[in-house]
Amino acid sequence: LGAHAAILGAMRAGDSEPPSCIVAAMPAWLGPADGTARLTQRAGSEIAEKGISQTIERIRREAPIDREWVIRALEEDWSRYTDDSLSASLATAARGRAPEPSELRQLDFPVLLLGIDDDPLHPRAVSESWLRHLDQGRLATIDPHTHRGFASPTAITALASIVTESPNR
Repeated sequence: LGAHAAILGAMRAGDSEPPSCIVAAMPAWLGPADGTARLTQRAGSEIAEKGISQTIERIRREAPIDREWVIRALEEDWSRYTDDSLSASLATAARGRAPEPSELRQLDFPVLLLGIDDDPLHPRAVSESWLRHLDQGRLATIDPHTHRGFASPTAITALASIVTESPNR
């Protein structure tokens, strides 16, 4: 829920000072939950039934060879959870909503979107869709084969340009 939570949380801040910038990592969908949410729900249900290890093994068997980075990321990220806590977190995420296009258009602060070209649960096309609705948006594409997340030189450069270009920030 990185991107979803960051934006929805900022929108709920009400009359407080708007943020200087938000880094919205890998949005999964726009508006109401969609097919990506169903995949998230499936993973959560499977983890509840079979456990994290067996779920990762099933994903490994079904994933194209060039998506081995997804398996490595899941192994690293999901190992921080118990079966119960991850299952519950994925179920919560699957029921959640993302910002609506009209809500993104109302944001009056810069947003850096982090996207990945070949992420099946956080398609770059979703980041591009979000970008079309942001007045002060920028998209940095992360190459999961060479960098992870915000540590990417592309992301750091994009964030620096947003912060220096932002008026009154």
